[in-house]
Amino acid sequence: MMGVHVANSEMGRLYFVIDPTRKSETGALVMDSGEVSRFNFWGWVSANPEIEKLENNEFQELLWNEPLPQDEELWDSYFFSRTAPLSGIIDQGLLENVGTKKKPQGTREQKQGLAMQIMERSGVVERQ
Repeated sequence: MMGVHVANSEMGRLYFVIDPTRKSETGALVMDSGEVSRFNFWGWVSANPEIEKLENNEFQELLWNEPLPQDEELWDSYFFSRTAPLSGIIDQGLLENVGTKKKPQGTREQKQGLAMQIMERSGVVERQ
C-alpha cells in the first residue's frame, strides 16, 4: 500500500493512501513502533483536529487548503470521492510504502517502480 505523508500526530505519521485495498482504508497511521493502523482518512482527520498538517509540497497544499470555488469538484474527485486518478498531481518521490509493519528503506528506483504499477492499475499509463 502506497501513501503520502501528510501530517503528524502524537501517535505517529499520518498518510493519505494512494492505492487503498478497501474503500474504507484511505488513511494510515504509522506509529513509532512501526505498527500500521488503517482507516477512513477524512473520518480520522475529523476526529483528530490536533494533527500537525504538513504543507511542504504541492500535493499537501492541495489536500489541506480550501479549493477555489471553480476547483471544488476537481478537489472532491481527487481527495474525497477518489474518482479522478492522483497520478497527475503527485510527485513519485513522495510515495512511501505504508503497507508493512516496518517501513522498508527503499531506493528511488523502487519507489518509481511501485508508482508505475499503481498508475498502470488505474489505467493512466500503459505498459511498454
